[in-house]
Amino acid sequence: LLLTSLLAAASADGEYQPFMYSVDINQQGNASTFSCLRSNQYGVVIIRAYKPNERGEVDGNAIDNIHLAYNANLGVEVYMSPNPTSSKTGATQVDEMLTALRNGGITVRAMWIQVISPYIWYQNTTDNLNFVNSALNRIRARGVRPGVYTNKDDWQWITNDASQLGTDVWLWYFNVNDAGVAGETAPNFDDFRKFGNWNGAAVKQFGQNEDVCGLTVNRDVYPASDLEIF
Repeated sequence: LLLTSLLAAASADGEYQPFMYSVDINQQGNASTFSCLRSNQYGVVIIRAYKPNERGEVDGNAIDNIHLAYNANLGVEVYMSPNPTSSKTGATQVDEMLTALRNGGITVRAMWIQVISPYIWYQNTTDNLNFVNSALNRIRARGVRPGVYTNKDDWQWITNDASQLGTDVWLWYFNVNDAGVAGETAPNFDDFRKFGNWNGAAVKQFGQNEDVCGLTVNRDVYPASDLEIF
């Protein structure tokens, strides 16, 4: 399988229209789950393929989820939740994830690395940035486009608002008031404010921990015109 990639850039007036919806998941789904998502107008599912357990390990649900989502005619992307204080470097964790996907018959054009939850990172922002760059550089070396999932506050705490990642690094940011439907923010990019490396974003997560099609998911929005299927 050659997976979908979300490509986004702000238009001249800063507007992103029209929008489409996706979910990101870290649970095992089944055929009916992904069929339900497609029937409910979700165009893309972003699947966790690496988790921070122990020293960091491949998510055993990822390959099945990817094949099921693909068979349901959904676009598919992958993300990793690394273990930044592991004895494994960022590069090693990326290699483990991408090699497992390749062995499962899956080729990705892009992948996201989560840089969130400052309490799981080092207090030293230089150490944290070294980990992030180790991961990003290995993603590039493997021929994959890198992206970061974070928000303004977490990026500040974890990396001291680092801004020299490279112009090839996409942003998927989150802005959520609370868990559940009542905690959603507007499903658009009007709340985006420049930070770190980014003048705009490819994807926004606007809802967290919601029940959709029998899974607990986060809800995301992206510009429909910037979805590219390889």
